[in-house]
Amino acid sequence: MTTMSMPAALIVAAQAEPDAPALTVDDATLTRAELLALAVGYARGLERRGVTAGDIVSVLLPNSHDFIAATIGAHMLAATPQPLSNRLAPAELEAILELTRPKVVVVEDDDSRRLGPTVLRPGEVERADVGAAVPTAYAEATAASWKAPTSGGSTGRPKVILSASPALVDPDDDGLRELTRLPTDGSIVVPGPLYHNGPFLFAMFGLLRRNHVVMSTRFDPLRTLGQIERYQASYLYAVPTMMMRISRLPEDELAAVDLSSLETVMHTASACPHWLKEDWMERFGDEAIYEIYGGTEQIANTVISGTEWRRHPGSVGRPVAGELRILGEGGAEMPAGEVGELFMRKDPQGTPTYRYLGAESSRVEGGWESLGDMAWLDPEGYLYLADKRSDLILRGGANIYPAEVEVAIESHPAVLEAVVVGLPDEDLGQRVHAIVRAAGALDPEQLGAHLGERLSRYKIPTSYDFVTEPLREDSGKVRRSLLRDERAAHPIAAGLFVETAAGPRLVGSRCGACGTVTFPAQASCARCAAAEPEEHLLATRGELWTWTVQRFRPKTPPYTGPEEFEPYGVGYVELPGECRVESILTTADPDELRIGMAMELTLIPATGPDGEARRTFAFAPADEAIEGGER
Repeated sequence: MTTMSMPAALIVAAQAEPDAPALTVDDATLTRAELLALAVGYARGLERRGVTAGDIVSVLLPNSHDFIAATIGAHMLAATPQPLSNRLAPAELEAILELTRPKVVVVEDDDSRRLGPTVLRPGEVERADVGAAVPTAYAEATAASWKAPTSGGSTGRPKVILSASPALVDPDDDGLRELTRLPTDGSIVVPGPLYHNGPFLFAMFGLLRRNHVVMSTRFDPLRTLGQIERYQASYLYAVPTMMMRISRLPEDELAAVDLSSLETVMHTASACPHWLKEDWMERFGDEAIYEIYGGTEQIANTVISGTEWRRHPGSVGRPVAGELRILGEGGAEMPAGEVGELFMRKDPQGTPTYRYLGAESSRVEGGWESLGDMAWLDPEGYLYLADKRSDLILRGGANIYPAEVEVAIESHPAVLEAVVVGLPDEDLGQRVHAIVRAAGALDPEQLGAHLGERLSRYKIPTSYDFVTEPLREDSGKVRRSLLRDERAAHPIAAGLFVETAAGPRLVGSRCGACGTVTFPAQASCARCAAAEPEEHLLATRGELWTWTVQRFRPKTPPYTGPEEFEPYGVGYVELPGECRVESILTTADPDELRIGMAMELTLIPATGPDGEARRTFAFAPADEAIEGGER
């Protein structure tokens, strides 16, 4: 076993088998020699732009050969690559670059953003001659920190996690095999986005262990299965979101793909519903399914096989690297079965494994650190995660862990995924709200009855909204704080039922030019400015409708009709046909709610006809009076 620089590992592999496939993205493959030549081209381009040892190079590219080559090129200069999403919002990107102050930012050729630092584009890279000798300095360079991924997007405050591990690797290390289950000299499929730590780590170490790494520009379940079959992959890195989308494929499509080469599935990033894990174990065998837990900080890691999971359902395993302990509020060690805060350390000396930029670590005496997870250990030392401390819901003094509620919701056969958040409540502090993506129409009362058999009454959500778009990213991550804040920050009026002899009616106007429907009736269309749209009955209670909404905010109560609202701003919103228009919230203040017009608003991500992001409103019934915020 030989430890070498990460660039040297690729060089040695390319010298041994220059024509062996190294990296495939979608259907395009580079050999080891071709990938090495591209990496040398990036190293030269970065060097000409002033990159030296210790600098940070930010890589803002989609999954591509260039992403991996730019990473290796940075390592060839002993610089630290920072994987970033090429779709970051401008403010978020600006905040991250302010933290890291990269010497160079690698961006797409058509990226016109003004990023401040020096820029390198793929079109400006001059690929070295394939098979040419690599400069000795490039081969021997060893970055003091091999990666600097970002985190904290779910909190709204970005932080950078600068690894304390140098860019060194032993391609045949048995310890790395035990931790990741990655093979050597094989073929692996890693369909996740490289800007996330998991796919980045598994793709890089897979490559450095001389594997043919197969990726996608964007995850697609059928393409992923096709890649396993085409390249006879023995290993798949996945997250539960990907696993679910694959499991939901029609059986005839699953049966049409030869997956007999697949020996190991490693999943991570988020909690995996029990039914989903069991489905995969039944398809591929208990011994093929593994789960790894740790964190980008890489303080400690647990691993569990499907065989172990059968005996310890819900566990994420026992430590294979580092140490764990569970502490209570006063710092006392918690007994087996009791939930507390999870603390980790690499070794008894508390050797640091990372350094934060933009945040402070939670270290206590003895070198123990917390990443904010609540957890418990069983008598055999298997770890079970409860939730993030920051996600904990406090309802009337009772602790509610969203993960527990999500597992119960996802056990319903019609539910694809769920995210549970705490929303403000004047009386109880917080109330439990569930955001649910289902395979079809799902009655909240039916779901509530299902949960009543599985959860204590106080843990059952008091409100729901049903969405049609995935709640988790392809990486498996969910921006829980963003989902929570959107629902807490936008309880604005979107419309009002007018009581008539015929029953509740929602009246607006429809534009004859573009078809846009708005509430209330408008003199001209707010989208295309066409004059005199016709008045239109949007819906009666219980009907299905697809419409757009112009936002309004209430004036002073009591409210009697549309004239009591003033424009708040326009949001063109597509309401899916399967949603029932029952009622609409008029205000966030429970003191201003009135029986007959107290209507609850929920938000759903959607995409408008022109591809622009929209806000979608679904409506829940308000047949009962609302007193003090409780329904």
